[in-house]
Amino acid sequence: MAYTNHKIINYIIALLICIYPVISYSQIDTINFKDKLPKLLGASNTGTLFFMTFHPARQEGGANCIYLFISSEIQTNVRVYTRDSAGVEHIYTGKTIPNTTITFTLPASEAQPYTRTDGIGLRETLLPTQIWQNRAVRVESDAPIIVYGLTRFQATSDGYLALPTSVLGTTYIVSSYRETSTIDKYSLTPYTSIVGAFDNTQVSFFVGGNLNTTIRTKDGAIYKPGNKIDAILNKGDVWLIASDEVYSDLGGSLIIANKPVAVISGNHCAYVPSQTAACDFLIEQEMPMNTWGKKYLVTPIAGRKNSSIIRIFAKESMTNIQIDGKDFARIDSFWGKEGEGWLEIRANKSGNLPTVISSSKSINVIQYNPGQQDDSITSDPFQLALTPVEQFQNELAFTTPGGKQATEFDKNYINIVYKGPTSGIIPDDLEIGENDGTGNIKWQKVKDYDTISAIPFNDKSLNGTGEQYFNKTIALPHSGYWRIRSTNSKIAGYVYGFSEWDSYGYPASLLVHDLDKADNIKPQLFYELNCEGNSNDLKSYIQDYPIDDTNCSGIASIYFDSLQSRNYTFSMDDFIPGTTKKIHFQLSIINPDEDAKAVIYISDRAGNDTTIIIEFKAIRLSISPSNFYFGNLKVGDTISQTFIIKNESDTQIASLYEIALQSIRDLKVNYGFKLSIPFDMTLPLFPKEERAIKITFTAKQRGLFTDSIGIDNGCKYKYKAMIYASVDMPIIEVTDADFGSVSVGTTAPPIKVKIRNIGSTNLTITGYKNNTISEFSNNLRTISKSTPLIIPPMDSSSFDVVFNPVQTRYYLDSIVFETDTQSLIDPICILQGYGIEPKIAIKGENWGRRRVHLSKYDSYPYYTYAPYPSPNGAITFENTGSVDITINSLVILEDLYGDEFQVYRNGQYFSLKEILNGLDTLLDDSGKLFKNIPVGESRHLSVIFNPTSEGLHKLRYRINSSLQTYLEIELLGIGVSAVLSAENIDFGMHYIGGGNTYKILRIINQNTTFADSVKIEDFTISPLGSISNNLANPGSNGFAFDESNMMDSAGKKVTFPIILKPGEYIDVPVMYKPLIQGNVQSTIETYSDAKTEAVSVFNGNGVRNQLDFEQFTNPLICFQSDTTIILRLKNYGNEKVVIQANSSNISNIAGNYLSVINIKNNALQDINLSQDCDLNPNEYLDFYIRYSPRFNGNPIYNQKQNHTAKISINYKDFEGTVKELADTITAEAIYFGRQSFSKLNDVKNLTLEISTDTAQNHINYDIYLDNIQSDEQFSTKSLTINFAYHNYFMAVKNNSPNQYAIKLSNEMPSDAAISSIIRKRNQTSDIDSFEVTINFVNPFIIQSIIKILDVEFITYFPSYRENEVGTPTKSNNVIISHNIISNDNCIDYINPESVEATRQPICIDTLRQIVISSTDYNLEKVAPNPYHEKILHLNFSVGLAGYTEINLISSIGQLQKNIISSYLKSGKYEINVPIGELSSGMYILQMKSGEFNSCEKVILSF
Repeated sequence: MAYTNHKIINYIIALLICIYPVISYSQIDTINFKDKLPKLLGASNTGTLFFMTFHPARQEGGANCIYLFISSEIQTNVRVYTRDSAGVEHIYTGKTIPNTTITFTLPASEAQPYTRTDGIGLRETLLPTQIWQNRAVRVESDAPIIVYGLTRFQATSDGYLALPTSVLGTTYIVSSYRETSTIDKYSLTPYTSIVGAFDNTQVSFFVGGNLNTTIRTKDGAIYKPGNKIDAILNKGDVWLIASDEVYSDLGGSLIIANKPVAVISGNHCAYVPSQTAACDFLIEQEMPMNTWGKKYLVTPIAGRKNSSIIRIFAKESMTNIQIDGKDFARIDSFWGKEGEGWLEIRANKSGNLPTVISSSKSINVIQYNPGQQDDSITSDPFQLALTPVEQFQNELAFTTPGGKQATEFDKNYINIVYKGPTSGIIPDDLEIGENDGTGNIKWQKVKDYDTISAIPFNDKSLNGTGEQYFNKTIALPHSGYWRIRSTNSKIAGYVYGFSEWDSYGYPASLLVHDLDKADNIKPQLFYELNCEGNSNDLKSYIQDYPIDDTNCSGIASIYFDSLQSRNYTFSMDDFIPGTTKKIHFQLSIINPDEDAKAVIYISDRAGNDTTIIIEFKAIRLSISPSNFYFGNLKVGDTISQTFIIKNESDTQIASLYEIALQSIRDLKVNYGFKLSIPFDMTLPLFPKEERAIKITFTAKQRGLFTDSIGIDNGCKYKYKAMIYASVDMPIIEVTDADFGSVSVGTTAPPIKVKIRNIGSTNLTITGYKNNTISEFSNNLRTISKSTPLIIPPMDSSSFDVVFNPVQTRYYLDSIVFETDTQSLIDPICILQGYGIEPKIAIKGENWGRRRVHLSKYDSYPYYTYAPYPSPNGAITFENTGSVDITINSLVILEDLYGDEFQVYRNGQYFSLKEILNGLDTLLDDSGKLFKNIPVGESRHLSVIFNPTSEGLHKLRYRINSSLQTYLEIELLGIGVSAVLSAENIDFGMHYIGGGNTYKILRIINQNTTFADSVKIEDFTISPLGSISNNLANPGSNGFAFDESNMMDSAGKKVTFPIILKPGEYIDVPVMYKPLIQGNVQSTIETYSDAKTEAVSVFNGNGVRNQLDFEQFTNPLICFQSDTTIILRLKNYGNEKVVIQANSSNISNIAGNYLSVINIKNNALQDINLSQDCDLNPNEYLDFYIRYSPRFNGNPIYNQKQNHTAKISINYKDFEGTVKELADTITAEAIYFGRQSFSKLNDVKNLTLEISTDTAQNHINYDIYLDNIQSDEQFSTKSLTINFAYHNYFMAVKNNSPNQYAIKLSNEMPSDAAISSIIRKRNQTSDIDSFEVTINFVNPFIIQSIIKILDVEFITYFPSYRENEVGTPTKSNNVIISHNIISNDNCIDYINPESVEATRQPICIDTLRQIVISSTDYNLEKVAPNPYHEKILHLNFSVGLAGYTEINLISSIGQLQKNIISSYLKSGKYEINVPIGELSSGMYILQMKSGEFNSCEKVILSF
């Protein structure tokens, strides 16, 4: 009954303390442990098993390799398995570094099923479609990893993001790009590979493509669109399918398998779009159809002018497609030929813009980057699988190609797609991270990392929500491992890069959830542990939910985290991801006396995941002492010993079901041992609690007695202590021989072994079982029953044991002695020792990351370089063994830039390799021969690391010595240097005086694999002075930077010197103020200790005005004349402008004197501005403008009149902005007025007496001209002077017939001459008139008052006509008047002053009368003048009958109109003359009749 109660109580305790947990996962523990798991677990591109392949690419001379880039958040082992064409397996191993990329380099002959080595795609190198058995590249790891594959051949490249087996599917549609050659000689083949992940996989391939698609199999069969090809694949098989016909395609082909397979599509060298150079290798892993979505966001490829080519594949027939929310097309079939089952289009016809592709049913969208010839941008085709919005995630981890394998591309980009506010502000939670050099991720806000704005998509479904999708393109400064994350927005990313005629592109990261199943339930784990911690196989399993197959997506991955688990091994049944719903697993305890923990991560294909933590708390009971000898007693003696039972556990309560002696429990004879338990066995034993028991031995008979103490804790009975005693017995005790470590080939000093009798009677040894290992030897004598060895009580005997190891191993043997009694307390001599190689302690070195020696440091004042000594004193060889050592040779096993490990000798540095070549005579630092190392001595060479190049430096030697063992020494160091970079800044074209343009110059310390910190001291400028450090005072080229406001990566102001760690940057405000017309260029460069300085070239283009008017002349002409002005409209800029139709206009400010009469271009072609007119750089239009100044009323003399008109046009400038350009046309007109006067005998009015002495009757009549303003534009070459008077008592002296006393003044220029003198006489009115014409060779210019004409008059007594006989005496006054006309139509001789002669009366005046009769000659002045009518009214008279001629002559002397040319009688005449055909201007009206010749100036103004 007591036993039953005991069992019940302990059962209750077990329930309380969960000794038998069935399901145990603490939420708190789960969260904590899940944080330590690798991110991106689940249905994603992260996994532990991958099957990959690579299609045959164009293989030319040079490096042609396949690269695997592998990364993980934790350290884990990675294994890569390949096979060559001979079937030989190759295994590559490596270990990941947290948050860093490691690279595996594979030969093309192993990674590709076959190679095409012709380099140009000859058709004869194309092999038929076939299965390549076991030729997949298999990648395995202990923990989840990310894998990228890259083909990087001499002339072609592309890569893809690999999918693990956990997310592979069974249905696919192929997206390979078409054949673009005529295949008469070449074949640029579309490929698809189907890779088996499980044995006995049945696959059907339904041929799509186009009408030309032709698949030829190895057996000679031919398959066309609509045909089906069947195959069976085993794990690792590659079914490589190729289409072999002109312009054929594999796109739209359907793949159906009964087990998951991997599908990789691509092209040998595709032209994208067709016939657009240059071609490039394409490769991409296909997404299973159950992962497709209904919305895809196509991002623009950086730098391209045109958008990408995309293909759209439908999962179901009758699928409607929309682009940017507008209906576009319908796909009628879910697979098949182009146009039926899929579409190929340009993503956005408006340019390289973000594009939204949406559909009514699930689709797949593949993006193809066009060839370089598409827009002349450095790039090349690549194929890129796009991520549907339904598969976006919160965090991306990705790798760009790079490393020492020369796989880096010139430019690397990441396109990030995220949802943000429509304002365009990049959310704060969108962050980018990279390895900070310690294995941790350094995070930074994207908007701070790259300040360029994101570009919005046009997702109309988000209208009104305040949100929109955006594409943010970041130019990555270096290759390596990167992370992108967003807390509030699901994101996607695409990684791509370019070099000249090379490219790659792949998704940054992928979720691969099964979107076909409405599965939102996590898989569950059930288990039961036995009391020892092992799982019950039947009751331990993983079950995916829901139970029904319709919505259950199936288990995808199970990951046992061995790093966080302990004391457990894990195994499970094989399963097929996405198919298997229930999986049994096994947990096996390694040590049942220790606690155990299992961390298991489970995910299904719908992305539901859970982390289970199973913990086992062991019950650990101990008994001490665990081995006890009661001694050698006499019969009748009794002795007791206390033993302590302890619960060693920190947490578990133990039950003591049973404590017993083995002899009692096994019902054996007990020879005197008795157990006493002084406590209640039903009470539990709490953690660290102790209880005492007592064992009593009573010596009842002579002999050796043993027993054991055991405990049953309710799980298992275990013996915990051994007890023994002897009674009146000889007791044998033999010592052991432990030689420790002994050099192989040497003999250790002998160890003396003692055989002692610690009993009370003689010990008789009758024999022994000697050791069997020959390396142990002894000098034991022969012992037998006939020749025993007898040892008295408390006495001993000894012998020697020798150890001579011949192998490097642990040796264990024994010598067992036989006695004539049961005295077997310790009859065994244990022999043990380690055979080791003769010891030499070798000290190599790892210098870590060290700054390289740059030649610039030799003259750089701010950094002093010195080589790096070994921190640990390398290299050192120390002989810690037992024999002298001789170094025979040092053989280089690995030499990676090993010359930079050096030794300083005799004042200079020598390569360590060079030093070690002279090993036979080499002395160490202390002067001892380096190769000979006696026992206990060492040899040391002080090695320094003197790197001159970046990267890993490694020197590894094999040491051949007298030890005959394999020894190595390794020297490692990493050369690092800073590389600064900056982008060139193009400020563009701006108007001089039009304001300043501001930008930010970002100078980055590139975070490359071998980066280092940098110290920037200053900037250098070229040309000197062309960039200033003050925005208020720009340099000579108009550039400036703001030294006082430079900001670092953390947003803090910095000043020189500036220290930047790798990945950090400074932002420098820069400015351009156009000062000079045309292009200007300046360079700003850092002055630092970096290997590569940051150089930024500033470009600016100053434009005085991109478009401007230019008036070549500012004419000054006379009123009433015309001239033509040319106004040039020229494009001074670098871009075309467009003159807008009907936009030209001219408006006069006062008077309509300026008008456009014609427009010609620079080719002298007439231009009509009633339509748009393109004006390219340096082209111009000439506007021909007529200037016709006219009097408006009376003339204004001697004052220039300024006439202006505003001309304007509208044009579209280089920025696309329509602007108005206006200018003012100016011209001037003038009309000079010149004052003339005359004198009689130097006075104005003369009084005279007429004498009968004719010598006293002479009068001098002089005509003068006053000068005009100094700016007069003289062109006078002819003057006509008319003067008239009444001939009452005076007349011009007549020296001879028709020779009058009229001459030029002596003041007149020498080139002046009188060309004619014409006298006119009016007998009726007694008026005489003279016309004197003066001509000049040069223009007549005067600087002061000048006398131009001397006329000599005579006086006489008055004369009378017949009809005047008897009239009173004639007047005593004679007025002489004159006027002047010149050929210069700009001069009018105004207001000539007359003179008057007065005679004294004569008493005989009336006695002598002269009679004159007849009509006088006369040509009346035209009035009004200027004359505006089209009919000229003319009055004139003829004195004597005769031939008369009247002409109208131009200002330059050309006859314009003959008015009269006939014989006329004496008399007065009137005539009307039509003049409408004449132009406005100044004319001369001339009349000649007999001796009469008169001219009048007439100004016509219509």
